[in-house]
Amino acid sequence: VFQENGVPDSANSDIPSWEEFIEYAETLENYAQTLDINIRIKYDGWIQNNWKNALGRPITNWKATMKSAIPYMRDGNTEKSISVDNIPDITRPEV
Repeated sequence: VFQENGVPDSANSDIPSWEEFIEYAETLENYAQTLDINIRIKYDGWIQNNWKNALGRPITNWKATMKSAIPYMRDGNTEKSISVDNIPDITRPEV
């Protein structure tokens, strides 16, 4: 799937190089450097899966897919992690 220089095969020109992928991830609001290993795992998984997500669907907009996935990558920092504990109790107003 990779050329000798580590860049994905040009058969699918929509697949970014690792450098482009991580540079984009670093611009996202939920990015933290501690997520780099998880981001690399995600990238390698998509490459090994012929640029398809876990459901087998082709990734047509990798930037949007990455932006959606990054909040769910755990880095041990519970302050920025999504958790059910952060959901407030909502009560119905009295009528």
